[in-house]
Amino acid sequence: MSSSPIPGASSGSSTDVEKQYQEQYLKQQDAAADVEKSPSQQQQQGASTEPDFGPPPNGGLAAWMVVLGGFCTVFASFGWINCIGIFQDYYQSHQLKAYSPSTVAWIPSVESFMLFFGGPLVGYMTDQLGPRIPILIGTFLHVFGLMMTSISKEYYQILLSQSICSALGCSFLFYAPIAALGTWFRAHRALAFGIVTAGSSIGGVVLPIMVERLVVRIGFGWAMRSTALLFLGLLVIGNLTVKSRLPPPGRKFNFMDFVTPFAERPFLLLTASAFIFYLGAFLPFTFIIVTS
Repeated sequence: MSSSPIPGASSGSSTDVEKQYQEQYLKQQDAAADVEKSPSQQQQQGASTEPDFGPPPNGGLAAWMVVLGGFCTVFASFGWINCIGIFQDYYQSHQLKAYSPSTVAWIPSVESFMLFFGGPLVGYMTDQLGPRIPILIGTFLHVFGLMMTSISKEYYQILLSQSICSALGCSFLFYAPIAALGTWFRAHRALAFGIVTAGSSIGGVVLPIMVERLVVRIGFGWAMRSTALLFLGLLVIGNLTVKSRLPPPGRKFNFMDFVTPFAERPFLLLTASAFIFYLGAFLPFTFIIVTS
């Protein structure tokens, strides 16, 4: 018995083959079109797929809490650096009276240097990780450094604990919240930055008076420990409130990013003038109390 062929079998299979060829042809055309796109078009296409977080809110509870936390961290960091003069005076007449004033001056000088020296590192970490981890690291370094200063007796001990450890922590605490704050404000950015940076000025007024009176009443060691505990409370607020509205960009490290801007004359002149300015900016902070 011979089986009869199924009607339309050959025509159906040929139709399926044609569809497969058409699909492959369309895929090849799409791939060729993607290759022919210019790099700028590819970047625009990639950028269009990135989430849009919208404009800064310019207010709201979360934004103003960042301002509060930034004020606390700047008060405890830059505000502390602003009161370095009281230690120049105290060390000359107590622990380090055997050293010359110029030798003692290395302690506040290195302390102010470390505040700015850590800027590139803190900026890179903030770009990669956001502000939370740098602020947490700064909290530990600053508080730990002050605690170690409270038990330091020798010159090198004070230099390591106060001028390097604590001051490097201040660098982490100063730059990270400043970077995060800019993501929350546009219309009221000047007001927000003014409130946060006022922490350094208020700290420079309050902390010298506080530390000087504490040293007289409870001694140098407990004065430093009390100040460290005060900073710990303020920095807990900073750790809980300071955050960036945008996710970390996660840019890869490129050394040329730090070099290329110097090719622009306005940036070069601004950097040079700032360098010259800060050569003498902290001299009054160090010696005004000694000479008063």
